[in-house]
Amino acid sequence: MCHVPWRRTAYITALEIDYYLSESLPKLAWAAEYDIDQHQTKVRHGSSVEISEHGLVEGAWNGNFPDYGFDLAPVSTGTGMRQREDELLFCSSTDRLSPLFSLQVGGKIHISNSPIFLMSETGTKPIPSYPYYVHDILRVSRQGLYCLDGAIPLDGGVSMHLHISAILSIDTQGKITYRTHPPGQCPSVFEDYHALLKRSVADVIQNAAHPDRKHPLQSAAALSAGYDATACAVLAKEAGCTEAHTFYDSRADDPHQDSGAEIAKALGMNCKEFDRWTYTKSSEPVEAEFGFFSTNSNATLTAMEEALREKIYVVGCAGDTYWEEDIVPLTKQYSKPWTRGITGISQIEFRLRVGYQVFAPAYISARHNQAIAEIVTSEEMAEWSVSDDYDRPVPRRIAELAGVPREIFGVHKNATGHSSLTKDRLFSKTGRERYQAFKRKMWQQTKLLTKVRYRLTHAIYYFLEYKVLKRERKVMASTPAQRKYTFILNSPPFKCPWEFCFLFQWAYDEIKQRYR
Repeated sequence: MCHVPWRRTAYITALEIDYYLSESLPKLAWAAEYDIDQHQTKVRHGSSVEISEHGLVEGAWNGNFPDYGFDLAPVSTGTGMRQREDELLFCSSTDRLSPLFSLQVGGKIHISNSPIFLMSETGTKPIPSYPYYVHDILRVSRQGLYCLDGAIPLDGGVSMHLHISAILSIDTQGKITYRTHPPGQCPSVFEDYHALLKRSVADVIQNAAHPDRKHPLQSAAALSAGYDATACAVLAKEAGCTEAHTFYDSRADDPHQDSGAEIAKALGMNCKEFDRWTYTKSSEPVEAEFGFFSTNSNATLTAMEEALREKIYVVGCAGDTYWEEDIVPLTKQYSKPWTRGITGISQIEFRLRVGYQVFAPAYISARHNQAIAEIVTSEEMAEWSVSDDYDRPVPRRIAELAGVPREIFGVHKNATGHSSLTKDRLFSKTGRERYQAFKRKMWQQTKLLTKVRYRLTHAIYYFLEYKVLKRERKVMASTPAQRKYTFILNSPPFKCPWEFCFLFQWAYDEIKQRYR
């Protein structure tokens, strides 16, 4: 039961909402329970969630903060709940980094921005020994906006529903419908697109810092020597951001090959450098916070924990999709049937506890992918197309127009912000020991036939997909068949050996006490 030091009730027509603040919850976590028969909603939330007569929000958007109009905004971070007439609107972010989770139990609908909070509220849990959570989550993500309501199986025959870049509406009769955010302005030439990016980033950062917030957010930008982070850091700098974060790799022959420190200097930004392997030295099992999608783990962010508090963090996620000449024409409705992972989504529990927003500008107007493709491939962009192997003229032009020298970025793609949790050496000593102890306990509590069935099916799948067929990903437009048979007609997820298939279950076991 949550401690309740403060309560506020809001009424709108037939809807009644009670808010319960708990200082013990992660700062940005919230969970709503809608009683269909009583038309009542109870919301438990952490200390940094913003509450008003309109609803709640733990995000920022390109609009006026006091209006709480994030449901009408084409660009938004974080999540929120908005009252409009006789319906409640629950919104995930437009950039696919902050999803929502829901589950209906009897006459009550539960919605949260944390899968573990949702399971705690509903008395559910992951399926022990089930090795396919990475597949299930990736299957939903690959479908883009064609799947606003994806199912993730839980123990006991129920499913948790996953909503990415979606608005979930509940009317007073308890009917649930889904819709998308507005698509935003459609650019026609680079100048239009560049102005749209700059204006949207500036508006979101201004919204995040609004003085009416209980906790106004300052901005920071991720930087590397790649294209996407560099361009997004430029957009952030032009919106008033002065702080940049970059990784170095203490295990590499050239630890600073992917560092953005030189780029930050060219932009006049203060740059903080962090060792991407800091988390492996932790005395706590910090990897559990990134177990939601372990094959694209952002456990490296552990090094930045203090620097990220009460920040809106501008990142380069999805630049490889929406600024890549061969890929952007194929990404209608955000659908990417070829992708083998999901960048940035693993940090959900870490983000909610630390209390920061994550914002990927590459998603701005990305639903107009054909228009962006025409800009990327237009003759006017030829001057900023400099390589056959690693070439993104839009972010290069954005950066060079801001004064970043051509030769110091966009040369190598290193992806130092990721560390997939699929090998022993990618864990801290404590994390590895705790995970192994959890697995032993889980096996002891799992029926023999269940263990044999899962182990056998995983071994067959792994052998066929990664040893025999070895199918390369097919970068192709999404079709109904692709969306229905997402792994049969395209590449499997990134490799995840059997012994590391249970990070989602471990994350639940380690983190669930936060929400009790």
